Amino acid sequence: MQPRIAKISNNGSGMYIPGRVQGRKVNFLIDTGATVTIINIPVYEQMSDLQKPYLEPDSQQMKMADGKCIQTRGVGNMDVTINGSEVKHAVWVAEIDKAIDGILAFDFLQRNQCVIDAGTNTFKLNGQPVKCATVELKSIRCCRVVVDKTSIIPPGVERIIPGEGAGPGSCAFLCNTGTNREIHQEVSVIDGKVGGQCRE
Repeated sequence: MQPRIAKISNNGSGMYIPGRVQGRKVNFLIDTGATVTIINIPVYEQMSDLQKPYLEPDSQQMKMADGKCIQTRGVGNMDVTINGSEVKHAVWVAEIDKAIDGILAFDFLQRNQCVIDAGTNTFKLNGQPVKCATVELKSIRCCRVVVDKTSIIPPGVERIIPGEGAGPGSCAFLCNTGTNREIHQEVSVIDGKVGGQCRE
């Protein structure tokens, strides 16, 4: 099974938690839709030779939820520290959004019995709460997406189908310029939920 990470918005919206990887400070984006924990390539390159763990070359491509392949360096067993608690974890080194140091994914959250409380912006690791920072765009609003034809999508399957935004307004997915009709090229449906793919 190929590792996949969820679609990451260019605006970097989400819940962030401070931590360290191999002793280096990072701000993790908490992403329950991502299957593997990742640090950005520049974060790895800024580590000293003593800090850098050996990376196992990966024989399979890592893909975004929309099917786009991203560059990876490999995966290594790294020391991940959050709120003073240090654990060893397999961390991928990959080319993700430049504004994001790393992604704390479902594999880490499940293995370490983490609890996320979005209402209070807190994160628990080993029962210890950590206050998180949230980043969001206040100007974003939802828009209606119309698909060209009826499609049946089985549970657990990702598929991209033709569609377009219905009506003008700010794009709720990746960009906030132009009209939805002009910038939406495709619509992705994952477990019955519709998302858009934009171009600038």
